[in-house]
Amino acid sequence: MARRRLVTADNLPRGRRGSSWPCACHEHPTPTASRTCSTTSRRPMNTLLTLLSEENLRSFAAAGHWRDRTIYGLVRDHARRGPDKIAVRERDRSTTYGDLIEAVDRLASALAARGLRSGDRVAVWLPSRTETVVAVLACSRSGYVACPSLHRDHTVAEIAELVKRMRASALLVQRGYGADAEGEEIVAEVEDLEHLRMIRVLDPVPAGGLFPDLPAGAPGTERTDPNTVSYLAFTSGTTGQPKGSCTRTTRCCRRPGRWPPTGR
Repeated sequence: MARRRLVTADNLPRGRRGSSWPCACHEHPTPTASRTCSTTSRRPMNTLLTLLSEENLRSFAAAGHWRDRTIYGLVRDHARRGPDKIAVRERDRSTTYGDLIEAVDRLASALAARGLRSGDRVAVWLPSRTETVVAVLACSRSGYVACPSLHRDHTVAEIAELVKRMRASALLVQRGYGADAEGEEIVAEVEDLEHLRMIRVLDPVPAGGLFPDLPAGAPGTERTDPNTVSYLAFTSGTTGQPKGSCTRTTRCCRRPGRWPPTGR
């Protein structure tokens, strides 16, 4: 089989050069999502090509379609202006902006203490609960790539395979969540993976606040570039293997009511 080559900004034909996407999801494993695949690999590669150029980035920002901010930066500003205002409501609890950003910084600190670097993937197999929001914001803060699209209909085996494919450095799961999970089966499936440095298992019923056992610490340098990949979404895979799609912060922080006509 002919080897497929990763297309990056460096090897695109003249006139077609744009921004290169990192390999954070498909078959070819890389240490961090900020590094592109080597063309000397013996394994098949997916062709990752984006039409988003630096010129488009500037024009979308100048037109007001995209903000020059990260998700974390926006939420932190809300916390500074109104720390006691409610940020997230669930059926049995509400979380203020102040408590939310404090939990985000503690989780970011815990991930940094485990050796995660900018571009590393954080897999999130949780329902719609506040801890999911905390994980996404912690990734935004530190430049990690959040993958919260692992859904309830996935099986333990499917999640284990996705964790391997994305070479996740951390995994946050809810006990018993999933199509065939009853307890912590996923831990046994992935705990021996060399690239997985942290596993957090949460109880189905929240108790004691957001990650109450994580101490305050140094979360590391804040990443403020909104053009880095911050979100990795997988399709359901109903007609084949799930496909990964990398998304930049700028696409998550569009101004309300403003959409670029050709953004990709």
